[in-house]
Amino acid sequence: MRLARPGNVSGMPERRGGRPVASAEADAERAALVEAAFRIANERTTEWPERHSDGRPELYLCECAALECRARVALTREQYEAARGDPQHFIVFPGHERLEIETVVEVHDGYSVVRKPDVVRHIVVAADPRFTGVRDPFAAATALSEHVAARDARRAKEEP
Repeated sequence: MRLARPGNVSGMPERRGGRPVASAEADAERAALVEAAFRIANERTTEWPERHSDGRPELYLCECAALECRARVALTREQYEAARGDPQHFIVFPGHERLEIETVVEVHDGYSVVRKPDVVRHIVVAADPRFTGVRDPFAAATALSEHVAARDARRAKEEP
């Protein structure tokens, strides 16, 4: 394992595709929601009895921020569990890191582990079945959606 350089930590909005990002925080939140959805799917498959029976690597969904991503990452159960020890860590296919909104904390052959910023911790923890106890992916997605809607309502009340 080798450590990688951190992403953008300035907190300043960046331009993407010729259009300004509304805010760095909003971009990080959208990415966290997508990554959380992929992680929910990976968590669900870890419970299948036919998985992990022989210790060989198995395929997991890339947990990157690209909604259209269908890349797979080959991991042993131990590798997956090591990355899942922190709710802000996500497993991504090489090159799928978004350095402007996340930090690469580990680089391995065939995958990287990225850390989401503290500003989106409330999202990734709310979507993590290991922290919420919600194992049904549909219930987890519903709970996450309700969490984000409540947060948005609070923010709307705070705005002048």
